Amino acid sequence: MERLKGLTLVIGIGFLLVVSLLVSLVVVVPLLWLLKVPLPSLAVGGPGWMWVGGVAGVFYITVALVLAPRLGAGGFIAAVVAGQMVGALLLDQFGLAGFAARAVTPGRMAGAALVVLGVVVMQFAAAGAASTTPAQAAN
Repeated sequence: MERLKGLTLVIGIGFLLVVSLLVSLVVVVPLLWLLKVPLPSLAVGGPGWMWVGGVAGVFYITVALVLAPRLGAGGFIAAVVAGQMVGALLLDQFGLAGFAARAVTPGRMAGAALVVLGVVVMQFAAAGAASTTPAQAAN
């Protein structure tokens, strides 16, 4: 954990973001070529939400680099799942991105609230626990 913090400070989040995206590109391009996926038309005339994925990916990677060291792996992944639950409810409620509209019922809201509550509980439980690195635990 400390090593990641030091790496982030020395190299900078922007550079780490670029490296992450380049690695993704190096992996996905040969895969698309092997699967013979046709070239995209760039969806110039398509709906605006089609471009949100790239922006969301950059946002996610940036937030992960900043928050994961602070929240810990469990807290960060729980927060991601909670955010996905809330986002999914919004997509369903308003029928966004091509999804059929589906009402957000009290039961569905309660389920999402329990996931969000899980994030809160994990963070408060982690705040009381002493954090140690594997090297510290070995001593």
